[in-house]
Amino acid sequence: GLEQQAYLKASDAESSDAFGREIDLSRNTLAVGVPGKGFRVTGTDILSGQPATGVITHGAVLVFSRSSGIWRQQAYLTDGKDVEDYYCAARDEYIFHRGYFCGRENFDLRDEYPSSPPVHGDGFGRSVATLGDTLVVGAPGRRRANANSDGKVYVYTRKNGLWNQTALLSGLTHDYDGSDQFGYALALSGDTLAVGAPSQYGVVHVFTRKDGIWKRTGLLRASNAGRGDGFGSALAISGDTIVVGAPGEDSLRSDGYDNHAQNSGAVYIFTRSNEDWKQTAFLKHPNSNTYKYLIEDDKFGSSVALWGNTIAIGAPGDYAHPARRGLLNGIGTVHMFLKSNGSWVHEAQISSPQDTYIASSIGRHIALSENVLVVGSPGYKTNEDGSNEDRTILGPGGLAQIFTRQNGIWDLTSYLQSSN
Repeated sequence: GLEQQAYLKASDAESSDAFGREIDLSRNTLAVGVPGKGFRVTGTDILSGQPATGVITHGAVLVFSRSSGIWRQQAYLTDGKDVEDYYCAARDEYIFHRGYFCGRENFDLRDEYPSSPPVHGDGFGRSVATLGDTLVVGAPGRRRANANSDGKVYVYTRKNGLWNQTALLSGLTHDYDGSDQFGYALALSGDTLAVGAPSQYGVVHVFTRKDGIWKRTGLLRASNAGRGDGFGSALAISGDTIVVGAPGEDSLRSDGYDNHAQNSGAVYIFTRSNEDWKQTAFLKHPNSNTYKYLIEDDKFGSSVALWGNTIAIGAPGDYAHPARRGLLNGIGTVHMFLKSNGSWVHEAQISSPQDTYIASSIGRHIALSENVLVVGSPGYKTNEDGSNEDRTILGPGGLAQIFTRQNGIWDLTSYLQSSN
């Protein structure tokens, strides 16, 4: 069985940090996103002329390295943002401008907007991707002048144990209305990077690295693009294949049309040939083409994972529609697709065999490695002893379930819970 090897936590942890909101592992390197991390700034109150301080949310990423079985913090990264200009979109006003607090003293935006990750901050660490000595960090809330949530992506490389920023990537300023949340999701494979920008109609930017320089080489859009579909909210990449989740997509039919199944979700597959990316498949919940209440609000495509000829797709809202509420409220499911003769075929639907009545949000996060699937259930409730009695009065503690495939059958083989 599996045993807990380490317990990692920020040395300066605070309740609003959202430590671990996103993580990525590459052999002995672990990147942990902390998108709610706040930092104190000092300046002058513009009205009183007196010194003032405040906390502004930037976000951070902590990098841990394993040596001889021990995990140690190797780096603490922030976006290095110049706080002379800080525009808070949530308040539609400047909070901190050229060293002056605009009529507000001793504020802490984390108290006023406690969402996780915060909508008012840069969201640095909202997404992370690491491979070897390359680390990519998304900051979908990073703003430029007169824009709302354009987003930035920071690329770091490691040399002699030190991480240094080597690139700063941006979206297209003329794309839609500039509110594209560039960097909301990331996927990295070799020298190819996919960056999701799911706001508005959604787009995925593809960058390739050559001689250490990253250049945009592709723009992926949905064949049936609709406003609010969330295209680019989830990404997976392997070689010449990119999988894109759009959990807000509304089509009822498997061809992507008849928008009468709100937030049913969809997944798009793109394939590269001669440096040109084309959509080659469109996947829906297997209950599409039937009644809308069977797929509405499933949010199919909230998470995606790709390994070889296998795709895993999370639908954490499955069974959440009012017509099916009650004992099956928001269990969530994961759907496995297998590529056969050039087509993606539904292989299995995975849920929790032991929790068929708990709102676990199964599939909110997933990870796939060959014949092993790890499924996160952040809404799972449990007692301290691991029992499931009277869970209706408990808050969510979370659960990770491990499924293995043998002879085409996926079986639950283990599950993990927090030690505390």
